[in-house]
Amino acid sequence: MRENERCQGYRERKGECVGDRERERGREREYVGQRKREYVKERRNTLENDYLRQRARKEMLERDTERKRKRMSKTMTEVGRMLERKKMLRERDRASMHMREEEFLRERKNKREED
Repeated sequence: MRENERCQGYRERKGECVGDRERERGREREYVGQRKREYVKERRNTLENDYLRQRARKEMLERDTERKRKRMSKTMTEVGRMLERKKMLRERDRASMHMREEEFLRERKNKREED
């Protein structure tokens, strides 16, 4: 009697109980659910690792560009200094040329006055 209550819908041809079948399906569902949870967890870890890798790569690139920018700014200041120095030398040369010209003109004027 209890066997029949437990196994309502007993099938003679298969010799199994509907309740047992339901329990088996439940186990299968649980197994599938467990596998799905494991897959989701693994996928989440993979995505997180990909994200972390990508972020690390991005930070490395930013650091590299920052280094390059600093290097370039150094070279630009060096170039600026060079240009400034050239400009200063040119002005000094012009001034010295001007002084030489004035001196030459004064000497010429003095020679004329002497003659």
